[in-house]
Amino acid sequence: MEDRKEKTLRAAGILLFVLLLVCIWLPAQLKNPAKSGYDVVLLGDSIFAHAQGEGSLADELSSLSGLRVADASFGGSAMAYRDLAASPMNLADTFCMAALSQAICARDFRVQKSAEIHEVATEYFPERIRFLETVDLAGSQVLLIDHLANDYFSGVPIEDGADPYNEYTYAGALRSSIRRLRKTCPDLRIILVSCGFVWYTGEGETGETRDCGGGTLPEYVAAQEALARELGLEWIDLYHGVYPGAGERDDPELWMTYTADGVHPDGEGQRLIAKRIAEYLTGETPDGE
Repeated sequence: MEDRKEKTLRAAGILLFVLLLVCIWLPAQLKNPAKSGYDVVLLGDSIFAHAQGEGSLADELSSLSGLRVADASFGGSAMAYRDLAASPMNLADTFCMAALSQAICARDFRVQKSAEIHEVATEYFPERIRFLETVDLAGSQVLLIDHLANDYFSGVPIEDGADPYNEYTYAGALRSSIRRLRKTCPDLRIILVSCGFVWYTGEGETGETRDCGGGTLPEYVAAQEALARELGLEWIDLYHGVYPGAGERDDPELWMTYTADGVHPDGEGQRLIAKRIAEYLTGETPDGE
């Protein structure tokens, strides 16, 4: 009888000890999640996120580089806030880099989770939010940021001469985002990535000549490169030389070789972009250079 009572007390003691460990350990894990295990995390717009899962740019990049790649990009997002009057923020501003950098560094995604996500091609957004909630970005090696195209399309001002941290400008939003990320993840390798060449299909125009309100696309690309130097960031140029023939001849069929619609890389264009990034990350020399 005594043996049974002793065994029961021992079992209860062990159970209590386990419960105590769980109560102490679990909150700590939720507050400080385990290292992500990813070599590369992508944060950007639909240049990265045009496709998800198998056959995506992240999947292609992983295959070519041998690195473990996770895509946390949101199509339609920009670097900067775009709607000064929106209250609460519209969907685009909820997922812009300026807003996401705040959420990532505070580990608070309530704004993104409360957004009404019902626009076309946003069905993957909730999964991406859950990923960002759990991933330890500081445990990754490289962060690739490709926000640029939607700032250009929306006519977001490149710079505010009076306020270099104005998050309704491309440069201000980038400076603010990098400042936050460096404070939270000081050892993270951050690389800016430009978008590819852009065709306005059926209009006989390209990003070389079309000014959407803030300048032509080459002006945004040049500003991004200058900001990379200013902030001590690495920069991968996808605008010049990635799509053979782009900008060199007037060929209305050229965009169909590299993009789905003149903007989003598809097929050969996606392969070429993944190849350029993989070569940069692994230190290989691109063909012909």
